[in-house]
Amino acid sequence: MKNKNMLICEDCGKNISENAGYIDGYPYCAECYRHNMNYNGIHDEGYRPKPVFFGKGEYYKITVDIDGGGFLDTKAEMLLSAFNKKRGEHMYAVQNEKLKKGFSLVFSPMTLCYFDKNIGWKKLKKTVFDMGYRIINVNISAVK
Repeated sequence: MKNKNMLICEDCGKNISENAGYIDGYPYCAECYRHNMNYNGIHDEGYRPKPVFFGKGEYYKITVDIDGGGFLDTKAEMLLSAFNKKRGEHMYAVQNEKLKKGFSLVFSPMTLCYFDKNIGWKKLKKTVFDMGYRIINVNISAVK
């Protein structure tokens, strides 16, 4: 995204110069570029990207804990790509020390209507189960 003669980092929103690093055509500051180039599918538990809101109305944060299918970056990337057109668009994966063979899926803030139309519980459940995981916990909380 351009803001006059400056670019805005796709992850953190900082203003950056035109000689930024690019991934998939999107600009990143040096720190986020390094992080994304080392990206392995599952982020550290404390990872919090700049929120992007989807839909119009009341927004919710949805977190789905999945377990049993393993802690493999390749499986996480396959799962994420089923719901994201670009990296991290609708959701990302984070480590969860409470899960033995899994991780948490964290969705960008979105309305429940947007979630149903663009993600869908049936598709999410089928994709997770087809990859050998089971859903352990779902947390839905309003974003203020």
